Amino acid sequence: MQNSIFHKLSDVLWGLIILILVVLALYVSVGRMLTNDISSYRAAILQELNLRVPFNIEAEAVTGYWRSFAPDIVLSGLRLTIPGLDHAPIELSEGRIGLDVLNSLRTRSLQVTRIELTDLNLQGELSEDGRFRLTGFAGGGSEMGQWLQELLLNVEHVSLRDNLLQLRMPNGEVRDFDLDLQLTREGSRRLIDGNLLSNAGTSIDVIAQGMGNPFKPAEFDGELYLNIRTSNLAAVRDLLAAGSPPVWADGQLDLQLWLDVKRGKTTLETSLEARDFTVSGDAGRWQVPLRRLAAQARI
Repeated sequence: MQNSIFHKLSDVLWGLIILILVVLALYVSVGRMLTNDISSYRAAILQELNLRVPFNIEAEAVTGYWRSFAPDIVLSGLRLTIPGLDHAPIELSEGRIGLDVLNSLRTRSLQVTRIELTDLNLQGELSEDGRFRLTGFAGGGSEMGQWLQELLLNVEHVSLRDNLLQLRMPNGEVRDFDLDLQLTREGSRRLIDGNLLSNAGTSIDVIAQGMGNPFKPAEFDGELYLNIRTSNLAAVRDLLAAGSPPVWADGQLDLQLWLDVKRGKTTLETSLEARDFTVSGDAGRWQVPLRRLAAQARI
């Protein structure tokens, strides 16, 4: 009797498994078929996207790919124009948007879970008083900042790959910075992994994780690790405020920072190692060569 019941349960379970596999196979097959023809809906997709962002999106081509159990919309030849600004549109080679199929069907509108941007070209300026301005974003009003904050709080994954920032220095020199950044959200847990590399010999690595809302320090717990390495400290000086500081150093630097945030309270630890550098002051009237310097601090 028991064997008979177990056999029947086994048959039912196997039947359910087979049914689920068939449904998944149909779902994937239909999804792949629809994404292959997504270019036909280019105008409608761009219109739907533009209704949800505080800027204008243009794309030379719109294609679709199927990843695991969800589709990706790929926008090639992207141009982003912010209303009210006279600057040229921001251009990038590709933007990839991952869709939440179930929520999109439920709400009858595009619901985004993942954004990947490739070859984003940004231009910025550093004024003589040390102020940084990103061309195309300054003056955009609070609507842009509010939209960006909502996006970062709700999207599951944001990726910036092979991006370039061209920064004009106060002396007219233009420096290139390569930027790669990954932001991931799992529930209320958030992860950041980024790298900024300058053609002047400076590399900045950032790794951070936390729980809660990062825009409200009283509701956020997190940890951040920052590693700054440079083989040319003189180049770093140009990124600071106008004029030469009274005391500076030239050489190689490896600076590590650990920041711990607990409900608005912060703890900072630093570790510094400098090699083959020279400390100078009073407009170069005195110099002190040092082979190596190491220091640690906790605040």
